[in-house]
Amino acid sequence: MTLIMCSALGSFCLASSGAAQEAINSSVHGSFEPGSVEIVNSDQISAEEWTFRFRVRDVDMWNGRQKAIQGATDFIAVVLNQESGIPQHQVIDKMLILDETYKADERSYEAYLRVHSALEDPAYQLASTRNASFESGGTKIAPPAWVLLVPANVEDNVWSLSSKKAPWSSKWRIPFRDGATQFVPATVDADDMSAANKAEDLAEIASQLGKRYNAPAVLMVAKGSSLDLEMAYFKPDDDGNMLSVTGAVETNLSDITTTRASTLEAFWMLHQQLEEESQFVGEPIRYRFVGRPRLDGYPTILTLQIIAAHTSGWDDIMRRLERLEGVQILRYADHGSSYLVTLDYAGTPDLEIQLEALNFTGSLF
Repeated sequence: MTLIMCSALGSFCLASSGAAQEAINSSVHGSFEPGSVEIVNSDQISAEEWTFRFRVRDVDMWNGRQKAIQGATDFIAVVLNQESGIPQHQVIDKMLILDETYKADERSYEAYLRVHSALEDPAYQLASTRNASFESGGTKIAPPAWVLLVPANVEDNVWSLSSKKAPWSSKWRIPFRDGATQFVPATVDADDMSAANKAEDLAEIASQLGKRYNAPAVLMVAKGSSLDLEMAYFKPDDDGNMLSVTGAVETNLSDITTTRASTLEAFWMLHQQLEEESQFVGEPIRYRFVGRPRLDGYPTILTLQIIAAHTSGWDDIMRRLERLEGVQILRYADHGSSYLVTLDYAGTPDLEIQLEALNFTGSLF
């Protein structure tokens, strides 16, 4: 592997990378011209960083390298709507040649480049901007320091790890950061596959991988049979039990930049959901209805007696009650060993099912 550092000044990124690629590749469709540059692959790592694989034909090695570097400049310039012919030093900040090969008999040059720019892609920045913390009922939910990202497959609701050499895994080989959180891909080596094959379910796979990498959280990203991006997020609780939440999002899986932005968007929603749900575990909060309120789908005003002298304080109870759909809290009274809460209930969704999901129980014993 050849490592060559090139200096310049800079700019970068996405928006309509298809237009940029078409502009650079236009000379390689049909009959090609000597020295034409072909983009084999391009990935956006961040708002300031890209990787490229270029192929240049009918050139010597030196000119092939220069044309590949110019190809990266042209690509970025088109994507960021820069003027045609903008000087390279105004586009490229730093460039690392990760690998290059030259076939003298074919006069063919190939390069794998990593490019850094001093300018940021506003479209990518907008898609990946996140707050450092999330507010939920007045409680701050901190983001994890890092997340183990595991490429996976889903077929007929059965999850499996994506093999190390699979195209889907190759899309996730480069770590990336969003705000304070680093997303680090699993190697998916033989040991990972062995642990997955021995596990009885997805949660056990996540648990094994989390322990192996000492990861605070595990995110599995799968190319589902419906071509949607499916995700399963796992995080151990204080007792080491795996808490989990799953979700799916429609995205363009052929474009890793769009896929990564969709992953981040969905991840933060899953993270917030899991953090909120994890706060409602432990000993259930007991309640009973005062009187015999109508729970037949019609609007009504009812009163709950919540018995939580030793299990939960009022702030925690309110945080849960505020998550109820179709409910408005009218008033409450603290009676020492219990609370009386009067609710304006729309009749739907089912109130008892909602209370159970928030770890309330109607059993008084």
